[in-house]
Amino acid sequence: MIAQNFASPLDGSLLAEYLQGQSQAEALFDGAALGEAARGILSRLPAGELTLVTTTTVGAALAGICATLRSEPTRWQLVDLLLAAPEIEGRVAVVDVLDGGAAWRDALRARFPNAPLLWLSPVPDLRLAA
Repeated sequence: MIAQNFASPLDGSLLAEYLQGQSQAEALFDGAALGEAARGILSRLPAGELTLVTTTTVGAALAGICATLRSEPTRWQLVDLLLAAPEIEGRVAVVDVLDGGAAWRDALRARFPNAPLLWLSPVPDLRLAA
């Protein structure tokens, strides 16, 4: 109880942000939570045929569910920003669970300059929804 009254030395640190993001991503390991998150992304996707790209494994699950739920033709692809860019034809949208930071956004914009960047923002604490 006493510890709750004091700030952690990690508060505001990069490590604390990483651990919080990891916890939020792990909340999506639950199917219902993942479905809810996908529905939140779907409403923000542009209309028409689309390829959803992501850079994380949890983002791949989210992109796959979004592709399944969309009525328009939709593909999804996991990309590694350190490897050569895959050839993707047509419109692209980036879908991921968390904002990976400024350098991540810059790398995505360089590779997919016209793609909207969509993530759960703020990431809901879906563990509390049950």
